[in-house]
Amino acid sequence: MNTGFFSFSGAGLGIDFRHVFLKTYALNITNFGFTIWKRNAEYSDVQKNYIFNGIEIDNLLNIGDNEIEDNARDLLPETENKAFVTMLPAIFRIDKTLDFKRKWQPIYGIRYKMLSNYFPSAYAGFHYIDDSKIIGVTGALAYGGYTKLRATAGIYYNYKKVFAGITTSNLTGIFNKNGKGNGIGFYLFTKF
Repeated sequence: MNTGFFSFSGAGLGIDFRHVFLKTYALNITNFGFTIWKRNAEYSDVQKNYIFNGIEIDNLLNIGDNEIEDNARDLLPETENKAFVTMLPAIFRIDKTLDFKRKWQPIYGIRYKMLSNYFPSAYAGFHYIDDSKIIGVTGALAYGGYTKLRATAGIYYNYKKVFAGITTSNLTGIFNKNGKGNGIGFYLFTKF
Protein backbone atom coordinates (compact mmCIF):
# COMPACT_ATOMS: atom_id res chain seq x y z
CA MET A 1 0.00 0.00 0.00
CA ASN A 2 1.38 3.40 -1.00
CA THR A 3 0.97 5.76 1.97
CA GLY A 4 3.33 8.61 1.06
CA PHE A 5 2.37 12.26 1.36
CA PHE A 6 1.37 12.50 -2.31
CA SER A 7 -0.29 9.08 -2.54
CA PHE A 8 -3.75 9.15 -4.10
CA SER A 9 -6.56 7.78 -1.95
CA GLY A 10 -9.66 9.10 -3.69
CA ALA A 11 -11.53 12.18 -4.77
CA GLY A 12 -14.44 14.22 -3.56
CA LEU A 13 -16.72 17.10 -4.25
CA GLY A 14 -17.85 19.82 -1.88
CA ILE A 15 -19.91 22.94 -2.48
CA ASP A 16 -20.47 26.15 -0.54
CA PHE A 17 -23.76 28.01 -0.65
CA ARG A 18 -24.89 31.41 0.67
CA HIS A 19 -28.39 32.87 0.57
CA VAL A 20 -29.46 36.21 2.08
CA PHE A 21 -33.07 36.38 3.19
CA LEU A 22 -35.20 39.18 4.65
CA LYS A 23 -32.25 41.49 3.76
CA THR A 24 -30.91 40.85 7.27
CA TYR A 25 -29.90 37.19 7.60
CA ALA A 26 -27.63 34.86 5.67
CA LEU A 27 -27.81 31.09 5.41
CA ASN A 28 -24.35 29.61 4.76
CA ILE A 29 -23.70 25.97 3.92
CA THR A 30 -20.01 25.11 3.72
CA ASN A 31 -18.30 21.88 2.65
CA PHE A 32 -21.49 20.05 1.61
CA GLY A 33 -20.48 17.00 -0.39
CA PHE A 34 -18.83 13.59 -0.35
CA THR A 35 -15.54 11.74 -0.78
CA ILE A 36 -15.01 8.52 -2.72
CA TRP A 37 -12.15 6.57 -1.14
CA LYS A 38 -10.59 4.37 -3.83
CA ARG A 39 -7.11 3.27 -2.68
CA ASN A 40 -4.99 3.20 0.45
CA ALA A 41 -8.10 3.21 2.64
CA GLU A 42 -8.77 0.56 5.27
CA TYR A 43 -12.45 -0.37 5.46
CA SER A 44 -14.13 -2.40 8.18
CA ASP A 45 -17.76 -3.44 8.42
CA VAL A 46 -18.52 -3.46 12.14
CA GLN A 47 -21.26 -5.78 13.37
CA LYS A 48 -24.16 -4.12 15.15
CA ASN A 49 -24.60 -6.93 17.70
CA TYR A 50 -21.36 -7.85 19.43
CA ILE A 51 -20.76 -10.01 22.50
CA PHE A 52 -17.49 -9.68 24.41
CA ASN A 53 -16.58 -12.30 27.03
CA GLY A 54 -13.12 -11.01 27.90
CA ILE A 55 -9.51 -11.91 27.12
CA GLU A 56 -7.90 -15.00 28.61
CA ILE A 57 -4.41 -14.47 30.04
CA ASP A 58 -2.52 -17.54 31.25
CA ASN A 59 -0.23 -15.84 33.80
CA LEU A 60 -1.03 -12.30 34.95
CA LEU A 61 2.48 -11.85 36.43
CA ASN A 62 4.22 -12.98 33.25
CA ILE A 63 2.43 -11.39 30.30
CA GLY A 64 4.28 -11.53 27.00
CA ASP A 65 4.93 -8.30 25.09
CA ASN A 66 2.40 -9.07 22.37
CA GLU A 67 -0.08 -11.25 24.26
CA ILE A 68 -2.64 -8.50 25.02
CA GLU A 69 -2.20 -6.87 21.61
CA ASP A 70 -2.65 -10.19 19.77
CA ASN A 71 -5.78 -11.01 21.78
CA ALA A 72 -7.18 -7.52 21.13
CA ARG A 73 -6.57 -7.90 17.37
CA ASP A 74 -8.65 -11.10 17.40
CA LEU A 75 -11.61 -9.05 18.70
CA LEU A 76 -11.49 -6.45 15.95
CA PRO A 77 -13.32 -7.04 12.68
CA GLU A 78 -11.14 -7.75 9.67
CA THR A 79 -10.22 -4.82 7.46
CA GLU A 80 -9.93 -4.77 3.71
CA ASN A 81 -8.90 -2.32 1.02
CA LYS A 82 -12.09 -1.46 -0.86
CA ALA A 83 -13.73 1.65 -2.22
CA PHE A 84 -16.37 3.40 -0.12
CA VAL A 85 -18.14 6.77 0.03
CA THR A 86 -18.34 9.14 3.01
CA MET A 87 -20.14 12.46 3.47
CA LEU A 88 -18.09 15.55 4.30
CA PRO A 89 -18.67 17.27 7.67
CA ALA A 90 -20.80 20.10 6.27
CA ILE A 91 -21.31 23.30 8.30
CA PHE A 92 -24.72 25.01 8.44
CA ARG A 93 -24.78 28.61 9.70
CA ILE A 94 -27.36 31.39 10.01
CA ASP A 95 -25.91 34.84 10.75
CA LYS A 96 -27.14 38.40 10.89
CA THR A 97 -25.64 40.20 7.90
CA LEU A 98 -23.48 43.29 8.35
CA ASP A 99 -24.59 46.73 7.23
CA PHE A 100 -21.34 48.51 6.35
CA LYS A 101 -23.05 51.91 6.57
CA ARG A 102 -23.65 51.54 10.33
CA LYS A 103 -20.86 52.33 12.78
CA TRP A 104 -22.01 50.08 15.66
CA GLN A 105 -24.21 47.04 15.18
CA PRO A 106 -25.03 43.76 16.89
CA ILE A 107 -23.88 40.45 15.44
CA TYR A 108 -25.37 37.04 16.26
CA GLY A 109 -25.91 33.64 14.74
CA ILE A 110 -26.04 29.88 15.12
CA ARG A 111 -23.81 27.16 13.67
CA TYR A 112 -23.93 23.37 13.36
CA LYS A 113 -21.41 20.91 11.95
CA MET A 114 -22.69 17.53 10.70
CA LEU A 115 -21.04 14.16 11.26
CA SER A 116 -18.89 15.23 14.19
CA ASN A 117 -19.02 15.64 17.95
CA TYR A 118 -19.78 19.34 17.43
CA PHE A 119 -22.45 20.72 19.77
CA PRO A 120 -24.70 23.37 18.12
CA SER A 121 -23.10 26.76 18.68
CA ALA A 122 -24.61 30.23 19.18
CA TYR A 123 -22.87 33.60 19.40
CA ALA A 124 -23.72 37.24 20.03
CA GLY A 125 -21.60 40.38 20.07
CA PHE A 126 -20.84 43.63 18.27
CA HIS A 127 -19.20 44.95 15.13
CA TYR A 128 -17.69 48.44 14.90
CA ILE A 129 -16.54 50.27 11.74
CA ASP A 130 -14.59 53.53 12.05
CA ASP A 131 -15.65 56.72 10.27
CA SER A 132 -13.26 56.11 7.36
CA LYS A 133 -14.89 52.67 6.77
CA ILE A 134 -11.38 51.20 6.60
CA ILE A 135 -10.93 49.62 10.04
CA GLY A 136 -13.42 47.23 11.64
CA VAL A 137 -13.40 45.56 15.05
CA THR A 138 -15.57 42.68 16.19
CA GLY A 139 -16.06 40.87 19.47
CA ALA A 140 -18.52 38.24 20.68
CA LEU A 141 -19.28 35.58 23.25
CA ALA A 142 -20.08 32.12 21.95
CA TYR A 143 -21.34 28.91 23.52
CA GLY A 144 -21.18 25.42 22.04
CA GLY A 145 -19.10 23.89 19.29
CA TYR A 146 -16.12 21.87 20.52
CA THR A 147 -15.83 23.93 23.73
CA LYS A 148 -18.28 25.62 26.05
CA LEU A 149 -18.14 29.37 26.65
CA ARG A 150 -15.52 31.32 24.70
CA ALA A 151 -14.78 34.86 23.58
CA THR A 152 -14.01 35.73 19.95
CA ALA A 153 -12.38 38.86 18.54
CA GLY A 154 -11.09 40.26 15.28
CA ILE A 155 -9.74 43.39 13.63
CA TYR A 156 -10.12 44.04 9.89
CA TYR A 157 -8.70 46.39 7.27
CA ASN A 158 -10.77 47.13 4.14
CA TYR A 159 -9.40 49.62 1.61
CA LYS A 160 -9.92 49.72 -2.14
CA LYS A 161 -9.15 46.17 -3.36
CA VAL A 162 -7.61 44.77 -0.16
CA PHE A 163 -9.39 43.10 2.73
CA ALA A 164 -7.15 41.81 5.56
CA GLY A 165 -7.74 40.77 9.12
CA ILE A 166 -6.59 38.99 12.26
CA THR A 167 -9.12 36.94 14.20
CA THR A 168 -9.36 34.37 16.96
CA SER A 169 -12.22 32.04 17.76
CA ASN A 170 -11.21 31.62 21.41
CA LEU A 171 -9.48 34.39 23.40
CA THR A 172 -9.81 32.35 26.60
CA GLY A 173 -7.65 29.64 25.03
CA ILE A 174 -4.84 32.14 24.40
CA PHE A 175 -4.74 33.70 27.88
CA ASN A 176 -5.96 30.85 30.10
CA LYS A 177 -4.20 27.48 30.38
CA ASN A 178 -7.59 25.79 30.90
CA GLY A 179 -9.01 27.31 27.71
CA LYS A 180 -9.36 25.06 24.67
CA GLY A 181 -8.62 26.17 21.13
CA ASN A 182 -6.16 29.00 20.91
CA GLY A 183 -5.79 29.54 17.18
CA ILE A 184 -5.24 32.87 15.48
CA GLY A 185 -6.32 33.35 11.86
CA PHE A 186 -4.86 35.78 9.32
CA TYR A 187 -6.87 36.80 6.24
CA LEU A 188 -5.87 38.58 3.07
CA PHE A 189 -8.23 38.96 0.11
CA THR A 190 -8.02 41.05 -3.02
CA LYS A 191 -10.94 42.15 -5.18
CA PHE A 192 -10.58 41.96 -8.94
